Amino acid sequence: MTQSQQDEPKRHRARRSVKRKMRLADVARHAGVSEATASRAINRPELVRQEVRERVARVIQELSYVAHGAARALASDRTHSIGLIVPTLRTAVFAESAEILQQALNRSGYHLIIASSEYDKAREFHEVRALLQHGIDGMVLVGHDHAPELWQLLETSGLPFVTAFQYASDSPYPCIGVDNCQEFYDATRFLINLGHTNIGVLTAETHSNERLAARVEGARACIADHDLPKPDVIEVPSTLTDARQGLRRLVERKPHVTAVACTNDLMAFGALAECRTLGIEVPEQLSVIGFDDLDIAEHTQPSLTTIRLPLAEQSRRVGEYLLARIEGRDGASSTKLKASFIVRESTGRPPEPAKADAQRGGQDSGPVQTPSAKRRARSAAE
Repeated sequence: MTQSQQDEPKRHRARRSVKRKMRLADVARHAGVSEATASRAINRPELVRQEVRERVARVIQELSYVAHGAARALASDRTHSIGLIVPTLRTAVFAESAEILQQALNRSGYHLIIASSEYDKAREFHEVRALLQHGIDGMVLVGHDHAPELWQLLETSGLPFVTAFQYASDSPYPCIGVDNCQEFYDATRFLINLGHTNIGVLTAETHSNERLAARVEGARACIADHDLPKPDVIEVPSTLTDARQGLRRLVERKPHVTAVACTNDLMAFGALAECRTLGIEVPEQLSVIGFDDLDIAEHTQPSLTTIRLPLAEQSRRVGEYLLARIEGRDGASSTKLKASFIVRESTGRPPEPAKADAQRGGQDSGPVQTPSAKRRARSAAE
């Protein structure tokens, strides 16, 4: 395949995100009224007959038209503002990314408007529509899992937009980020290369988080490719307490597990805390890896082996892409970034008993005993 053939899908994706913007004149023409009447139906509906209001409202819905707010009053048709919708503001990764992007935009005379969807697609659609009505020059979304109505709204608006945090080669829309599946595949392979053959996966809920789902898929694929036993995947709510309970459930269900691949650092922090409670030594008895490389990761005991996202590069490229599109310049529509694997103290080779069990064909030697279980056993013996 030639370079021009490889570049063709990117050009096609770029074209899809810049359809002609619907104007008030389009609404008026389709509704069979003047622009002044259409404007009154939108801004002063009490001055317009109900039949006309309803007709204009139907056309607005059919065309996915959004009034452009303050931008229409500017000769340049620009507000010098960019919208960013994140799933949550309680996650340090999104907060840090927003700050980096804001700084990059500020240097070019733009500011950032941030909203949170709380992993709710209906709420996300509402927030995007509100930002479009407010008047913005570009939009950043997280990942590719959005309501079809949202994609239609963005395409119809003609607004430059890009998705971040998840690269997908088959995406029809501009995207900048890491391949979460491949990154976690590589992290799991690191554990396998250390000698681990019994690996568990601890993850926060994946049903509304495509990035975590991709990481779980990567771990499963890597383990299958190495002909190892199918991993237990423990899925829990995204809290430290639930992460601790998830680790306990994992070692109870799979006593011979010697490594846990956690799909984010929060899960890994909970796993490390519960290991201390259970008397499980890390990494001597159990290796733990995370994903995100939050600031505290290098200060845990032991320090956490994890995956560091290229947040600064991602934010820079997102800003460059949007500014280029706003100014009518071409820009790379999709960019795959590479994360960094940070090896610290929470990973090591599996313990010798695990190797012996594997050589015996995985013979069961009983469940892992917690400190409390050991005390009960001693009491029974006495």
